[in-house]
Amino acid sequence: MKKFVVVAVAAVAAAAVVAAFFAFPALFSRDAAAILQSAAAKLANVTEYGIDYSITNSIAVGEDSMNMTGAMSILRKGAAEKTVMRFRMMGQTIAVEVYSVPNGSYSCQAGFGGVVCERFNGSLPAPSPIAQAASLLSLESQGIVTASAEWRQPASRLPGSCSGVLFDYDVKKIIANASLPEEFGEGIEQMSAYVCFDDETGIPLDFEQSVRLSAETTATSVMRMTATRLELAAPDIVLPENATIY
Repeated sequence: MKKFVVVAVAAVAAAAVVAAFFAFPALFSRDAAAILQSAAAKLANVTEYGIDYSITNSIAVGEDSMNMTGAMSILRKGAAEKTVMRFRMMGQTIAVEVYSVPNGSYSCQAGFGGVVCERFNGSLPAPSPIAQAASLLSLESQGIVTASAEWRQPASRLPGSCSGVLFDYDVKKIIANASLPEEFGEGIEQMSAYVCFDDETGIPLDFEQSVRLSAETTATSVMRMTATRLELAAPDIVLPENATIY
């Protein structure tokens, strides 16, 4: 009888392990390099999608705190991309649309006289999780950040699964890589980012970036972006009709 109980317990345990593998595959994907290689290869093949993110940014300085909420929607079709960002902080709402189309990049906002679009050079003021993940992959290959596989309960409620990687920044190297004075890194005690890559597409479903300062008063900043919608299709992307363009 005792032997039967031992065998039964072992069988139940084995079944639990198998069930956990299918329910939480990231628990068994402990190789960060494999996750990153897979995500990079899949991202390179995804040329059309629409994804929405909810955003929260919590800043704490000593006993004082401030929170920002917002949303980001990204459409990509071929080489064209449209990003819509809406942020609310201290009772103010800011909305901006950014377009990357064949003839350039534009930032568009609604005004009293209609939509005004202004051409610009450079990167977005608030890069998408996809762009930030691509940057982290590049920094990891240069040894500027170190990556380790880490499983967390996914914040995104989208179907499917994702594999998580924690990136720890080498602050001195990131400052040097950006060609900034060393003073920019003073007081930064810790800087990291967590990305959970969709196992099917490689697109980030969860993104979290945290910075902790160590000075006379401890300060922290934690920004979280969580995917709320993902579709592998997008409409044609063009500038707003009748927009004034500068």
